[in-house]
Amino acid sequence: MRPTILFALPALLLAGVAHAEEWVKIDFDADLRTMLVNTDSVQHNGNQASLTELQVEGRTAATRGDEFHILVDRAFDCDAGTSTVTKVQVFPDLSSTGTILPIPKVTYSPRSGSIDAIEMNIACKGNVPQSSNIYPSVAAAVASAFGDAVKLPASDSNRTTKGMLGMGPPPQAGVGKAGQPRPAGAERPQTP
Repeated sequence: MRPTILFALPALLLAGVAHAEEWVKIDFDADLRTMLVNTDSVQHNGNQASLTELQVEGRTAATRGDEFHILVDRAFDCDAGTSTVTKVQVFPDLSSTGTILPIPKVTYSPRSGSIDAIEMNIACKGNVPQSSNIYPSVAAAVASAFGDAVKLPASDSNRTTKGMLGMGPPPQAGVGKAGQPRPAGAERPQTP
């Protein structure tokens, strides 16, 4: 019986190596939803590349629970500079097997500086941002990201800050076409 155990042990160890994970924190958005990428999931085939993204809820986690997370598989055409979401799987907690959501296959060009553009750079060029936030599992990433979301202000997000630059002042109530004030009592135009 011992030879069987000794033979099975290396197979189990190799199986663990085959499923290695390294989740790197990329950034977070205004809701403090944290975005991470599994750098071990990056695959290349010619000009095609793919990876898996982990989204951990931020401020809305209080309504969904602190273990709620989403895995998103993305495919990239590195030559064309396009991205396609190929799979979205929602997990209410860490013990769930998740629910795969039906999604349309839409291919688009990521906006400069967006999470999609950062992920394309990782998948296509291997440019993984330097980060001290690297986690060995989804469970570790979820726990840490949720803890960070509770503590960090949205203004600490590099992407959110850059995204808000140059947008100008917020729209003002009571302003009509071309910035002209609406007459008192005038209704907003109805859109069909």
